[in-house]
Amino acid sequence: MKQFPRSVLFLLLNILVTIATVAILWLAWIKPQQEALLKELGLPVGVNPGLNPSSAESIPTPTLPPLDQVVLEVKSVTGMGELSLETLVLERVGEGDVWLAGWQVTDEDGNLYQFPELLLQGGTIRLHSGAGRNTLPDLYWGLTAPVWESGETVTVIDSAGNVRTRAQLP
Repeated sequence: MKQFPRSVLFLLLNILVTIATVAILWLAWIKPQQEALLKELGLPVGVNPGLNPSSAESIPTPTLPPLDQVVLEVKSVTGMGELSLETLVLERVGEGDVWLAGWQVTDEDGNLYQFPELLLQGGTIRLHSGAGRNTLPDLYWGLTAPVWESGETVTVIDSAGNVRTRAQLP
């Protein structure tokens, strides 16, 4: 009978050590990674609007630029026809930031890429057709075959379904 309480004690000690290990891992690795990503995307760090209603007012609601304002331009498609090289280059045109969450890139064959939560503050975005890890300015579609062909039309659609730019590939 003396074995039972001792085994329970070891079980509880094991649970406490596991909890401590997870807490240390979260504080030392995961939390700084999350904060770095939020900073990179231009989002506030350390604010959770779902838990703190007063801070939710400080986060602006993204608005779409006026429809007559050109915000993105198709600069080029390189490596057409070869999945590992195929890259669509989009350039920010004009001033200010553009919240691209929900925006889409499509082709004539119905292939569709939807942008992740992303604040574009200028410069270019390279959308690779193949798989990879998203790191600004490189985004990855994750396709298994090339998507772009000569003569095809690239269309960029905003989160409200408006066509923002269209270009025919040479």
